[in-house]
Amino acid sequence: MKIYKYKILKDSGKIIKGEIQGYSKEDAISRLLMEKHTILNINRKFINYLDKPIYQSYTNRIERLLLILNQLQVMTSSGLPLMESIKSMEEHTDDRILKKILKSIHSNLYYGNSLKNSLDPLVFPSFFIHIIGIGESSGNLVESLNSLSLYYSKDLEFYHKIKSLLYYPAILLVLSIITLFVTTNFIVPNFIVFLEDGLSSLPWYSRIIITISSFIQEVWHILFTMILVFGFLIYKKTHWYINKKLISLIALKTPIISKLLIKRTLLKFMKNLEVIINSGSTLSYGLDFLSENHNNPLFQRSLRNIQGEILKGSKFSEALKTENVYFSTLIINMINAGERSGNLVFVLGKITEYLQEDLDQKTKKFIALLEPSLIVFMAVVVGGILVSVMMPIFSSYEFML
Repeated sequence: MKIYKYKILKDSGKIIKGEIQGYSKEDAISRLLMEKHTILNINRKFINYLDKPIYQSYTNRIERLLLILNQLQVMTSSGLPLMESIKSMEEHTDDRILKKILKSIHSNLYYGNSLKNSLDPLVFPSFFIHIIGIGESSGNLVESLNSLSLYYSKDLEFYHKIKSLLYYPAILLVLSIITLFVTTNFIVPNFIVFLEDGLSSLPWYSRIIITISSFIQEVWHILFTMILVFGFLIYKKTHWYINKKLISLIALKTPIISKLLIKRTLLKFMKNLEVIINSGSTLSYGLDFLSENHNNPLFQRSLRNIQGEILKGSKFSEALKTENVYFSTLIINMINAGERSGNLVFVLGKITEYLQEDLDQKTKKFIALLEPSLIVFMAVVVGGILVSVMMPIFSSYEFML
């Protein structure tokens, strides 16, 4: 359920402002029209402007999710009713945003909604909401909360590892861009003064560098703005740039990056599937949900192919053989062992541990290779620019002597 702020005109001519719940804006409007009000204005009410995912850092968002999960798990497993648990959490938190989130959940529960329908999709991930729904439907909410807590704890731990590893390459990249900008915008123009009379006689590579430098001088403010905007979009996790099939295809064909992408995609899939099945749902539902909500279109297609093979009567492990780009023989054999023993969840957990360790090692190797590569690349680029400009100057000086 979502909350909408409205302004209505009553028959008496009085204008009233208020709030109403609805599954959508159209649902809220229809509820108001049932009471024969004239609607002047109606808009979605957000818990807080900063609570929209695009304005909220990944770390803060997951930390709040973990806090809600851990506290709610302890309280509900102790026998405390759900509404009382949420109310108690709201009263004892000092986090202003978290307090508003919990207040919204409590308000929705008070109106008779389920916990799943009380979670705002702009605040909580769709995977989180669906697992809560599975737990409620199966009567296994505590287990669902525990599974989600472990899932997001491991995800946050991996995120911090990658973030710490990327600090140095990121600093190198920023310094490289600054160096390149200073070289082309300030250093090269000073040398051009000595070459203005003989630009046509310069080597082709020197003329290219001088042309680029002149162009950057004219549009540097536009380029700088574009870099800032692009960096902001990446930082705020607006994943429009990875949801395109072409970009996913290019990444899948790129050496080294393709292996990391496949490992990360497979790790996330195995983690999600483990949580879904452990919460009381079926393999069929898990595959269906993940195929609909995955952000990689190529992997989505693979999951749909696997679903098609299962519908034809194949086992899960047999269906995985049709998508050997993502699923190795080792993983297929482990899944097969889990199906035979009837302990698929346990096997999925072991596969997740194996993939996590493997991805950590490959990421460290990639970053260890990236750092010197950035240094060498920028040394070649900046050195090449300076040599292209200075060589004609030295040649002119020797000619004058």
